[in-house]
Amino acid sequence: MAEKIIKGIIVDRLNFRDFDLIIKLATNFGIIKMVALGVRKTTSKNIYILNLGCLGEFEIFLAKNPNKLSKLKKGECFLHLDLVNKNIYSFWKFSSQIMHEQNFEPKIFPILEQAFFKINTKNADAIKVYTIINWIKFNGWIANLTSCKVCKTNQRLVNFDFAGGMECFRHRSLKPLIRFNPKELEIIYWSDFSLDLFLEKIDFYYIYSLFDVLKLFLNKNSYIFL
Repeated sequence: MAEKIIKGIIVDRLNFRDFDLIIKLATNFGIIKMVALGVRKTTSKNIYILNLGCLGEFEIFLAKNPNKLSKLKKGECFLHLDLVNKNIYSFWKFSSQIMHEQNFEPKIFPILEQAFFKINTKNADAIKVYTIINWIKFNGWIANLTSCKVCKTNQRLVNFDFAGGMECFRHRSLKPLIRFNPKELEIIYWSDFSLDLFLEKIDFYYIYSLFDVLKLFLNKNSYIFL
C-alpha cells in the first residue's frame, strides 16, 4: 500500500467489527473507502476527526486494488460543519447526496472545500444554490452560464435554458418553459465565477425563487431530493 496525505470530506461512516469504522471520504480525485482501525476504543483520539461533515487532511495507506479498503493512519480535521444549524444542514443535505453518488464528480470538490470555509447562517442558502448550479454544469446539463447558447455574446442576456444555457435578446425562446427574472439570471451568471465574487455580486433576495426552480429540475432529472 502506498502512503499518501489526502484532503477530503467525511461523507459516511459505518461500524465495522468491534472497534473499527469504515469511512467514505470525498476527495478531489474521487471517493476513497478506508478502514479506521481501533478508533471506537475508548482510548482512541481519532474518532473525533471522523464525524460527518468534517473537512480535513488524512494520512492513508492507499489500496492498490480498487475493490479493497484503504487504511487510515491518522488525520487532522480542519473544521466541522455545524449540522445543528438548519440552514447549514440544508446545504449538507444536498452536498452529502452528491458525494454519495457512485459516479462522484471530483470537479465539485474544490467548490465544496470553498463552501466549507465560507458558509455561515446568512449565506448558506446562496452557497447551496451556487453548489447546485455548478454540480448541474459538471454533469453536462448546462452548456454555458455566461453567454448566449447560439451566438456566444454576453450582452443583453434575457433568459436561461437548462438544455443549452443563456439566451440573448435575439435568440431567446418565445415560449420558454421557465422565464427567469434579471436578478435570477445574474445569480446563474455569477455561478460560473469564484464563490467570493458570486457572494459579492448577487442579490440574496432572489436566491429562494431560483432554488425552487433548481429543486424541481433536480427532482425531475436526478436522484437528488431537497
